[in-house]
Amino acid sequence: MIVTVPILTSATSVEEVSEALLNVSLYPNPSDGVVTVSGVTKGSQLKIIDILGQELRTFTLQNKEVELTLGDMPNGVYFCTVILPNGEALPAKKLVLKH
Repeated sequence: MIVTVPILTSATSVEEVSEALLNVSLYPNPSDGVVTVSGVTKGSQLKIIDILGQELRTFTLQNKEVELTLGDMPNGVYFCTVILPNGEALPAKKLVLKH
């Protein structure tokens, strides 16, 4: 089975997306369920997508660094996509949950 996960939409410039991507960190990875997301633009959204391409969670990030509790999600591999306030999606980052 091939799953296509959208990782980028209508970017206005490569530099803008590259700069935003360089700043985003997701740690610790693998995680026991508590994940820190840092370097995001205030007002961005974080979408957590499973390996089947289903969107499981969406968070609106109100600070440049946010701690998310994902302990109720099963162990596995997920993709995290940050959607900037202007609607652009950064390339997905892989997140491994291991409780």
